[in-house]
Amino acid sequence: MLKNRKRNLELRRTQDEGLMMRTHFMVRLHSRLTDLLMEVSPGLTVEEMMIRQAILLGEEAGTETDLEYITETVGVSATSANRKLSKLIAMDYVVRERNGRKFIYKTPPDISSGIYFRDDGRSVLDDGVEEILRQIDKLVLR
Repeated sequence: MLKNRKRNLELRRTQDEGLMMRTHFMVRLHSRLTDLLMEVSPGLTVEEMMIRQAILLGEEAGTETDLEYITETVGVSATSANRKLSKLIAMDYVVRERNGRKFIYKTPPDISSGIYFRDDGRSVLDDGVEEILRQIDKLVLR
């Protein structure tokens, strides 16, 4: 699950070629995943993509995706989350439903079941997923 937490990392210089190669592949994998997310979320900031991702993952896990869940998961304030959720709702990436005294945020069915296409008609997922799987194979097999 996505959690925004601070980490203290220690930078060490190494001559271990295997470790350096895995690090290189991990950076490339991260870059490709980010590119893929940006392609299927045009016009969104990274935090807006994280909110959208938190809602998708929360729904998949059967978790109630209310404002508290989003602020805790993404690590933004309630004010910031509300502003970003308003943009996501205006762009039809998210819908808001009242549940008692609070709102629940969900992904519209046409988006959660959709496949994204580039201008030339190719599926975004075809190339993206293939490249990601190749990168993961390289990381795991080394």
